[in-house]
Amino acid sequence: MLPNMPDKQMTENYRRTFSPPHGQETLADLLDKLGVFSSLPATPEVMAMKDFGMWLLAALGGGHITSENMKEFTMRLMKQPLIIQEEKEE
Repeated sequence: MLPNMPDKQMTENYRRTFSPPHGQETLADLLDKLGVFSSLPATPEVMAMKDFGMWLLAALGGGHITSENMKEFTMRLMKQPLIIQEEKEE
């Protein structure tokens, strides 16, 4: 069972944590490691991790993403500024 949605103050705390560039990189890494964007077979463990990643997105203010609100979510997403990062040479 996932935790309840955080209150407004905690949502603001989550957003402050993940808003700076290093926080955004951390959030992207967490979502990747939680399998949010993965097509791994739906084992209970994989689904639990993916569900937590989706909870984290909801906690950041996106709300629970479902088939019913996907259109609204994607409309909000498309209003965000485009950020393209150049590949860093190491």
